[in-house]
Amino acid sequence: MGNHFWWILDVCVIAIIVYVIHSNAKRGATKVLILGIGYIFASLVASLVASAGAESVYESIALRSNISSVESVNEKVDLPTAFKKAIDNEHYGLTCDRDAVEKILYSDDGQSFDEGLYDYVCSRIDKPVFQKTYFLNSIRDAFISAYGEAMDKKMPAYVRKSFEKAVLDDSNVMRNMVRLLYDRKKSARESATEIERLFARTPTIEVVRMFLYLILFSVVMVIAAVISAILQNKLFLNLTKSKERLFGGILGIMEVVAMLVMFTIFVRLMVLLGGGHIFCFSDESISKTVVFHFLYNNLPTLI
Repeated sequence: MGNHFWWILDVCVIAIIVYVIHSNAKRGATKVLILGIGYIFASLVASLVASAGAESVYESIALRSNISSVESVNEKVDLPTAFKKAIDNEHYGLTCDRDAVEKILYSDDGQSFDEGLYDYVCSRIDKPVFQKTYFLNSIRDAFISAYGEAMDKKMPAYVRKSFEKAVLDDSNVMRNMVRLLYDRKKSARESATEIERLFARTPTIEVVRMFLYLILFSVVMVIAAVISAILQNKLFLNLTKSKERLFGGILGIMEVVAMLVMFTIFVRLMVLLGGGHIFCFSDESISKTVVFHFLYNNLPTLI
């Protein structure tokens, strides 16, 4: 339903631009100068500190939780059964043996597990399976479904989305995960630690960075607002009324940039935290926008 309201995002962008510039022009350059400088300073400080500190904050407050969640998912997921069902559902002419599938997953002969499953099915039906790529894709889809369902109540929606994208973009991510899951030489914690790096670390750091940006920006702007209030009646630029409004509008552009960055970060957080299921906060809705998608796609550059 929210996908039909994509236009709201463009309307918000236009409304921010028009309102902020008009408001600042109306107030005049003298009254908005300190705030304008504050917006620039706040944006720079928030961007630099958030980018530099996000990973350290993540490792301090979120890494252990992520690893524990991945470990819990690993314990819950039943890949041999998922792969058996996927093979049986294709009606290749055999009843797949779950124990045989599990043996292939534990195999350390250097062959990828999906290739091993393909060879197993071919040997059972005594002929090559039609369209090997289709078979491998069906195994990949079964893996995404089984592991993703195990993640649902254990990890945030944005982590599952990152997991699905990572596997769809590169099947080696799936192969590495299965190798780690069924490596007898590694403890459950060690496997979870390495798996966490494959898909959970990056999106979580992104969320931490955006929260840091919002917090730091807000703190600096509160300080700038206090300074502006103190100096507002002491600052005199000796400008005519028309120039006051002109330069006030120009200074408003700096505020527009800062506000649009804030708005874009807010939308990005809503998309990540809501998994694309909250109103118009989804990648599909954003892709339909005319103006906002430019800001959204360039968010890493903006902060």
